[in-house]
Amino acid sequence: VMDGRGYAYSILFIDNASNDRSPEILRGLASKDPKVKVILNNKNFGPGKSGAHGFFNTPGDAVIAMACDLQDPPEMIPQFLSHWENGEKLVLGKKTSSEESRGMFFVRELYYKMMNFFLPKEDQIDQITGFGLYDREVVSNMAKVFDPNPNFRYLISEMGYKPCYIEFVQPQRLHGV
Repeated sequence: VMDGRGYAYSILFIDNASNDRSPEILRGLASKDPKVKVILNNKNFGPGKSGAHGFFNTPGDAVIAMACDLQDPPEMIPQFLSHWENGEKLVLGKKTSSEESRGMFFVRELYYKMMNFFLPKEDQIDQITGFGLYDREVVSNMAKVFDPNPNFRYLISEMGYKPCYIEFVQPQRLHGV
């Protein structure tokens, strides 16, 4: 999705101590493509900590954050870039529905409702996972806030950034939990 867009970029994979062939596969990808970078954690730090580690230590004018299970559709990246090229500092994917089980979507919806109960209306974030494009200014300002377990969804609203949302239907996860 990035080829032909004229950007220098890299792809960073972070592995949380997988016990399958993931580290071997990732090393193979990195050895064949200099754009592919890999962090192999020696323990599972969870998606928040390991994602933040990569997010805050990635160079460039913008960072695109997404889960590698393909529930965050890579084909949305050109849309994110177009909005960023037009001046948006923060472009986020917003789930309108999901192909995952109804039970799981309901649990996630309940989580958002509970979290939003404690937030002012203007700061409420619903069905946002962190998938999106973050301008360097946003990344740098987020990095100034020390939080050992950052929750990007709420950190963004606490900092006053008004995201541009692009809606999508979340595909079903093919592998993993």
